[in-house]
Amino acid sequence: MTTITRTHLIAQLKAHAVAHYNEGGWDNLVECYSDGEIDGDLTAAKITTLPEAIAYYADILGAHDEIRQDIEGEAF
Repeated sequence: MTTITRTHLIAQLKAHAVAHYNEGGWDNLVECYSDGEIDGDLTAAKITTLPEAIAYYADILGAHDEIRQDIEGEAF
């Protein structure tokens, strides 16, 4: 797999999040995560490719989205 810069990886991940904004909690990454936070997460998890980054955040954001949906469901 081609090595890309961390800045480019973060930009690609954010583009993916924007493209999937209304799905699986990706709006949370767009609205709540700074580039520095994303960089720290990717570094800690030793993630170097876009597919790895998407899978990593899909799990986290999906869990947060489920909780959000539960809370929203209780409001009505």
